[in-house]
Amino acid sequence: MNRRSEPARQRTQQGFTLVEVLVAFVTLVFVMSGMFMALTSSMQLGNLQNQRSLAQDIVRNVQSRWLRSTAFTNIYPTGFDTQAANYVTTPYIHTLYDGVNNVNHLSSYQLDSLSEELGRLPKATLTVEISPAPNEDGSYTFDSGADNDTLVKKVNAIVRIKWGATGENRRETSLASVVGESDLTRAPSSIFRKPVTLAEAQGNE
Repeated sequence: MNRRSEPARQRTQQGFTLVEVLVAFVTLVFVMSGMFMALTSSMQLGNLQNQRSLAQDIVRNVQSRWLRSTAFTNIYPTGFDTQAANYVTTPYIHTLYDGVNNVNHLSSYQLDSLSEELGRLPKATLTVEISPAPNEDGSYTFDSGADNDTLVKKVNAIVRIKWGATGENRRETSLASVVGESDLTRAPSSIFRKPVTLAEAQGNE
């Protein structure tokens, strides 16, 4: 009886064959590759979402800190009134930052603090596109007289940021608005003044 069970015991102690080991290894490689691709894709998506959120913060900063605060005549170039028709189809472009060509004009727009944030976006470019805003009926009124500084009251402004690889894979975020000369944030009455006490107010009367 012991002799008959001996071959069976030997067969069970032989372990896996080479083919079985190879099949198991190939299966493990496929599983690990799938997990690695899923993890890589998740990390890339998270990184893209962070970049897009940062880009949105930057365009909002430009709109609130420059477009809504600077003097209206700083927004459009000299002679914009007399040449406004030229900018209807081809907007005037302020280039604030160009990481591709190593251009940084942020200090000219009092936006130096955005340098660090823009540096976190690969090959970032930040521009503001300016074009004349149409009348309510869709028409345009252009200045042909001498009083050029009073006839253009509103312009269309698009803050645009692009980053990443060149070509079709380049990412983009933009924010459009209509900017007017009489915006509340640009009016003298909106300038912040230090609060005074009741005694100081009565002393000034």
